[in-house]
Amino acid sequence: MKPIPEKFLSSLRIFIIVELLLGAYLIMLAVLFKTPIPDIKQQLLDGYRFPYTNSCTVGDLVGMHIHLHLIIVMLVFLTFYSLGQRLPRPSFPTRLPSIPELLLTAGLALWASLIFLQTINHAHIFANERRIFSGKSVSEKQRFIHKQPYVFAQYCRRRFPGRHKGFLRTDLDPQNEPFATQHRKLVYFLFPDIDIRNIYVDAAYDCLIFYDEETRPGSIPPGFKIKGVFDARHVIAVKEEAP
Repeated sequence: MKPIPEKFLSSLRIFIIVELLLGAYLIMLAVLFKTPIPDIKQQLLDGYRFPYTNSCTVGDLVGMHIHLHLIIVMLVFLTFYSLGQRLPRPSFPTRLPSIPELLLTAGLALWASLIFLQTINHAHIFANERRIFSGKSVSEKQRFIHKQPYVFAQYCRRRFPGRHKGFLRTDLDPQNEPFATQHRKLVYFLFPDIDIRNIYVDAAYDCLIFYDEETRPGSIPPGFKIKGVFDARHVIAVKEEAP
């Protein structure tokens, strides 16, 4: 059997040292900030838990950005490694890695720790979603995820079946959050039965969709009648000649 290359052993030692140093650093944080180790672990997990967004945002650990902690660990490692080079040679690898090799391996060790955290988070997310959605129909899943825009859209489609052009009435701003996302969901789940996209501005509409707008006396324009009341602020009105 061929002997293990010294270059590989040197990189493996660095990898292990960095992981051990990271573990010791987290224990030190727990002691200094009087925070239980499980809480430190949970803060790390929460700092990398963004399952439904394409985001590189990272959270904090004991009040400081997590990546700043990783930079501190890297600086401590480089400091101790530099001091270790002055130790007698038997206590140190025979072949000392170059600076690029050193940084690459240490960075790989920290990256592996972050990937491990992400893997744990995805396992938790999968287990939670399996518990929530297992055995549910597609409609029940949509209702749970999208909530009111989906439920109200389905209500409107049941009350006024067929293909129609609608006009959205709302007190909210469809161009800005928090309603912008709900507006897009409402448009999606109403289409193609009720089209409220207003792409064809010259086409006559035959229904009004009141979404989060107070329907006071006189708010229903002449020629329209209420077809269905989902609640006080969610109503569908149709042209009087419409069935």
